[in-house]
Amino acid sequence: MQREIAVALAVFCLTVQFDSSALARGEQHTAVGVTHTTAKTAKAKARQGLASYYGPGLQGKRMANGKPLNMNAMVAAHPTYPFGTVVRVTNLKNNRSARLRIEDRGPVRAARDEGVIIDVSLAAAKALDFVDAGRVPVRVEVLKWGA
Repeated sequence: MQREIAVALAVFCLTVQFDSSALARGEQHTAVGVTHTTAKTAKAKARQGLASYYGPGLQGKRMANGKPLNMNAMVAAHPTYPFGTVVRVTNLKNNRSARLRIEDRGPVRAARDEGVIIDVSLAAAKALDFVDAGRVPVRVEVLKWGA
């Protein structure tokens, strides 16, 4: 039994051939005939969904990164992107875009279930021209990864 396990393990190790540094770079690799995409590669693709903006009364409230929210700054909340990541958000209704820094976590689960993929500050909502609409379809592209 032990010999069979050792042989199976040796075959597996010979079968798994990929550049482990590809994982750190966020690239694809193939293991045992299956191609895997690391999270960073998957995140790097442009994503489309809805954007909403922080509601009134949140000015100065502590964000997930520990800093107070400045509704006049070009910041946003994303559920998984690292803090400090810079994204371009494009309003698909009017083609306006803005560069935002991810500084918070969100949107809340209920909003994500409705297709909201990013929450933006009031300043960003004004730049993207959707304050009155409340939510708009957007494309989110990563420009620079945060730490």
